[in-house]
Amino acid sequence: MMNFPRSFKKLLPLWFSFLVICACAGCGEAPAQHQAPDTLEAFHEDGVTIGIIDGYIFEEVVESTLPYAQRKLFDDRESAYRALLTGQVDGVADDEATIRAMMRSTDAFSVVDGYLFPSDYGFVFPKNNQGETMSVQMSALLQSMRDNGAMAALDEKWFGNDSSVKVSEDASSLPDLNGTITIAYDPESIPFCYVSAGQPTGYEIDLLIDFCREYGYKPVFLDTSFQNMMNGVAYGQYDAGCGGITITEKRAENHLFSAPDYSGGISLCISSGEMAVEADTAGNDPGRHFRAAFLEDKRYLVFLTGILVTIAITGLSAFFGTPLAVLFFYLSNRTPILIRQITKGFLWIMQGIPAVMLIMMLYYTWYRDMYGGGFLCALVAFTILFAVEWQRVINRYAKAVAEGRLLRDYRTEAVDTKKFFGILHKKRGALLREDFADRLCLLLKASSLVGYISVTDLTRAFERIRMESFETTLPLIVTTIVYFVLIKLICLVFQRKG
Repeated sequence: MMNFPRSFKKLLPLWFSFLVICACAGCGEAPAQHQAPDTLEAFHEDGVTIGIIDGYIFEEVVESTLPYAQRKLFDDRESAYRALLTGQVDGVADDEATIRAMMRSTDAFSVVDGYLFPSDYGFVFPKNNQGETMSVQMSALLQSMRDNGAMAALDEKWFGNDSSVKVSEDASSLPDLNGTITIAYDPESIPFCYVSAGQPTGYEIDLLIDFCREYGYKPVFLDTSFQNMMNGVAYGQYDAGCGGITITEKRAENHLFSAPDYSGGISLCISSGEMAVEADTAGNDPGRHFRAAFLEDKRYLVFLTGILVTIAITGLSAFFGTPLAVLFFYLSNRTPILIRQITKGFLWIMQGIPAVMLIMMLYYTWYRDMYGGGFLCALVAFTILFAVEWQRVINRYAKAVAEGRLLRDYRTEAVDTKKFFGILHKKRGALLREDFADRLCLLLKASSLVGYISVTDLTRAFERIRMESFETTLPLIVTTIVYFVLIKLICLVFQRKG
């Protein structure tokens, strides 16, 4: 995994700056006509709508504490808070710490006094022997940090107003003394866990790094959805999970919790009505959009990483897939009949499996717990698929040479493999190069599927930038241009010489 410098300038990715601009520019739907509630008592009235971010316990809490309020579900925080600013909902239920983190980066939001549900937050571990050991170790560390004042300093760092100190250490250099552990985290749980400059960052990330240093673990952080994190820890696919996880009796049935690392609660976020002064003109400022999409929090590093991963998987898959295609061709033509039939059966199966399904099957069956497993399983999957398609091309052109004479001679061993490919290249070399370029372009496009397995490919980089900056158009255009340029370069390199 590539390591880049981390941002020392921002508290968080400033996800919501674009929301403020949209609101000032008049984007979105018209605001609600009734008086927006601003106290907990006002939210008990009929006709109030509360935005619920799906996958957490917010819906359950709102249903029990505000039974008369209407609830509107959203897939992510971006959608929920956009709806709040455009008047589609009157408030959004969220962790108070997350709301206050947003309030430090924009004046567009405020928090309603009082908790809907006071709660403690902790780390989760699987219910097995290792999980029990780690849970006890984490609880002991938290108590020690409270006693020596380290926890108070950490609270000030992440919940205070000095954004320059809000950066986490790079944990990749920690020694592997007692094994490597896989830690899943929810990247939307600011300030507990989030991503800055492509690196895991936050209050609980700092605690986990201290935990690994104290007990000799080497951490591998994987960002995923909250629900996938909870399910993965419960089934033992991850060794630990974090992301502002509320400790509840129901969750404790399937997870082991550490002692609480933070006490707070679920509150309601409302629109403050305060907008940035420059918002009226910033909406059409290309420079502002570029800074938000690529420069703030060094998001260009995420984008560059995505480009490198995409190129690496494409190039390496073609590099290893080409000789593998030759091997498949050999096995299906010049070996005993049993081996030929097995090879042809394998090729037939591979031709019918979608790339995304093969990637996910390999990942969740073998590669998930490996360091760099996402990259490796993508490389294996695309190498196989490229080889399967490339051997079909070889077979097709071999049949076309002298009405199939070349292929028949090869099968009867009238020509050896080296001579066969020499003749094939002499007869169909230009067409083979064009077909190779076509297959390489298809491989490059297909590599956008790598994001399904938590690898930062080019498409995944665009998604992350969109979620962090609320900029959609510019990153999408740049991503499309990068793919276009790469494909045209491939065509230029392998173009037929006239």
